[in-house]
Amino acid sequence: MPFVVAFFVVRHLTQSLNTDRIRNRYALHKKEKIIMASLRKIWIHAILAILISLLLFSQRQESSQEISYKRDFPLTTVLSTNTLPELPDISYEDMLKFAKNASKETGVRPEFLAAIISQESSEGKNVGSCFLFDPKLFGPGIGINLFSGTFTGKIMKPDRDVKPFFEIMEELDRSPFFTPVSCPMKIGWGGAMGPMQIIPSTWILVKDRTAIALGKKLVDPWVPEDAFMAAAIRLKDLGAARGKVSNERAAACKYFSGKSCGEKKLVLVKKTKHRKRVYKKIYVENPMIAKYADSVIKKTAYFQKILHPHEDTPVKTKRVFKKHK
Repeated sequence: MPFVVAFFVVRHLTQSLNTDRIRNRYALHKKEKIIMASLRKIWIHAILAILISLLLFSQRQESSQEISYKRDFPLTTVLSTNTLPELPDISYEDMLKFAKNASKETGVRPEFLAAIISQESSEGKNVGSCFLFDPKLFGPGIGINLFSGTFTGKIMKPDRDVKPFFEIMEELDRSPFFTPVSCPMKIGWGGAMGPMQIIPSTWILVKDRTAIALGKKLVDPWVPEDAFMAAAIRLKDLGAARGKVSNERAAACKYFSGKSCGEKKLVLVKKTKHRKRVYKKIYVENPMIAKYADSVIKKTAYFQKILHPHEDTPVKTKRVFKKHK
C-alpha cells in the first residue's frame, strides 16, 4: 500500500512540474532545464525517503510489540523465575553403579549404557531446555526453547508422544508445561525425557518392566536409576544384549532415530553401449544416524578401558569409524 501511494504522489509532482513552459524544449535555456530536472529528482528522493522511514518505524513498532508480548506471556514469565524442577546430578560413581545394575538385569554391557548417557545428555547435565505449550490453546506439539526464547512447532510429535507425555505427567503428579524436554534437532522431533532421553511413547512401553526390575511401584524417567534400567530394557529389545559391537551399533541407531543405520537403495552402477542403465541394491547409511552410532561405540571403548582395564577392546575401528560424507 505505501508503494502505491508513493507512485501516485510522484506522478502528481512530475505532472505539476511539467508545465507548458517545460514541455517546450526549445524555448528553455539549458541551465533552466538542468535546474528543473534536479528539482524533480530532489522531490522524488525526499518522498521515497519519507516513505521508507515510515515503513521502518512501523516495523520497529511491530517488533517491539512482539518483544512485549513475549515478556508478558505468562509461561515465559514463570519460566524466567527459579521454578524449574530440581534434577538430581549424576556422579561418575553413580553412573557406573546404575549401569552395572541395569546390565545384570538385561545383559546389556555397562560400558555401552554409560556411552549412551554420555552421548545423549553428557552424563545427565543436559536433559533439555524446551517446554510444551497447552495443545488446546496453541496446537499440538508447539512449545518454546527457554534458552533462545524462540517458539517452535516440533517440540513433540503430536500423534505419537503428546498423549503419552500427558499420561506420564499425570502419573508423576507433575505439570506437563513446566517439565523440560529435549528440543528438536535439524531433522526430526524433540520431546525426549530425562538423562537417557527417552521419548514418551517408548517410556510407556518399558515403564512396567522397569518398575518390576527395580522393585518399585512408580518409576520416573528423570530419576537416573530408573532411566538407566528403562534404557537397558529398550536396548535389549533392540538387540544390544547379544554382546557384539555390530549389534550394539545397530541398537544405537534405532535408539537414536527409531530407524536402522542405513537402508538398501537402488544405485546406478553403469551404462551400457546401448544406453541401458544397470542398477544395483547397495546398503547406504544415513550420515547423521551413523555418526551418532560411531560416537557411541567410540565412547563404549573408552568406558570399557575404565571398567575392564586388562581386557582388549573388541572394537574394530577400521570397520566402525569411517567418515560419512
